[in-house]
Amino acid sequence: KEGTGDGIKDRIGLGVPKKKAFFITTLVLNVLHTIYYATLIHGFPHPAQLCPQRDFARVANPTVFTWNSTLTVLLTLNILAGIIRIAAFRNLGQNFTFSLREPDGLITTGIHRYMQHPSYTGLIPITLINMWIYVRFDGYAACWVSTRWLEPLISVQYYMMAFLGVVFVFGSWARVTDEEKMLKKVFGKEWIDYHVRTARFIPGVF
Repeated sequence: KEGTGDGIKDRIGLGVPKKKAFFITTLVLNVLHTIYYATLIHGFPHPAQLCPQRDFARVANPTVFTWNSTLTVLLTLNILAGIIRIAAFRNLGQNFTFSLREPDGLITTGIHRYMQHPSYTGLIPITLINMWIYVRFDGYAACWVSTRWLEPLISVQYYMMAFLGVVFVFGSWARVTDEEKMLKKVFGKEWIDYHVRTARFIPGVF
């Protein structure tokens, strides 16, 4: 729902569809996207049948399509972040929602014993890492974007990724702030005590 009914608005979740079909569709598209990317990696540097641009191999960044230390580290962090996010889902159970809603109780056990917002501890690096790998014009976008536009787009892609990353991080922080306001209003001292003794995202750090 749009808010808790106590003047605390959900600034980020207002446009998020609540239908189960939306999330199933998103999951299916993500799986297809992963298969497509894996196909290109398998066929690199020669364009696969699903890559119509003949100049793909010329403009594509080899570090994005071949195993290297950077890609290995990023994918490893991605897996670890995914495990943290899944643990947060499981620990919250029915209290996990994609929009701001009062929970049945304050969860302080399991992974939430160590961090208040483990879902975001997982989500933020997952999003930024996937942005670095996929949201670029010297990646598989080179399969589809006209060669005429590729070089100008490639020259600004890092600025674009930086802008999108900043927007995402600030948006996540806005959601965390809204959640904390709601939890403080609902649980009072119980939340304050938990909030003081537990890290937000990374135990012992922040």
